[in-house]
Amino acid sequence: MLYLLLLKPENVMSNSMKIIEDYFFEKFYKSVHVRFRKLFFWYINDYFIISFPKSGRTWLRYILSLYIAEYFKRSVSLNIAFPRRDDGKLIRVAFTHLDSDSGKLNLKKIKKLKNKKVVLLTRDPRDVSVSYFFHKTKRERQEVGDMYPFVKDGPHGIKAICNFINTIYKMRFSFSDFLLLKYERMCDDTSSEVAKLLRFIGINNVDEQLLKKVIELSSFDNMKKIEAAGSFNDARIIPTDKNDPDSYKVRRGKVNGYIDYFNNNELKVINALVSECKGDMDFGKS
Repeated sequence: MLYLLLLKPENVMSNSMKIIEDYFFEKFYKSVHVRFRKLFFWYINDYFIISFPKSGRTWLRYILSLYIAEYFKRSVSLNIAFPRRDDGKLIRVAFTHLDSDSGKLNLKKIKKLKNKKVVLLTRDPRDVSVSYFFHKTKRERQEVGDMYPFVKDGPHGIKAICNFINTIYKMRFSFSDFLLLKYERMCDDTSSEVAKLLRFIGINNVDEQLLKKVIELSSFDNMKKIEAAGSFNDARIIPTDKNDPDSYKVRRGKVNGYIDYFNNNELKVINALVSECKGDMDFGKS
């Protein structure tokens, strides 16, 4: 009987099985060493939210964690708990950069997305690369040279970002389900875009009033204040220098903010580079 429960939990979901599952995912799985969790990563999770670093993942993750915490009466955590949908199934969502922060394309991990349910979060590569420059220089305190060559030719520059996004996007027909989320659309109509994500992961009865409240709580200004106060309770989201706004995890969040950092000739070059490298993707709201 136990064998049948483990083999087909969707068919025989008794209360005892739910207790076992809840214990494993919320207690045991989260308490074990990170190396052990990595062994289960591709097998345990049902939904994979993929992005290149600095594409708005922290913002999306915070919105999702607030909504799930309130909707399912859980504590708020960026390491999102595993709640149950209305049909009794656990919602198992994982966020990953697929090692793109290394500056290299990890094809071995990317291939593991085949037949998975995938959300691709994108942002204009020019904004991503500029944000990454500040992350490297202000948060990691690394010497990476000037911004222009970093964005134009660096391992976290426009070419690398476009290559990463295009590789995932071209694979979309091999996924069991796929959703494209754009940072620019999220900024323009946060409620609609987040509602798409909630429905994608199986939360069909979206509470519009709750979502509105959550979006207000996760505004850029509010998240900046929370980070400054150290109230995220997450070592990844604290400024390295409270007096330097560029050292914050929640830095600017501005669409097309890259324009502020380059002269006209530099802008022509990097704009042409995006046109050349974008492939099938159309960056921006469209």
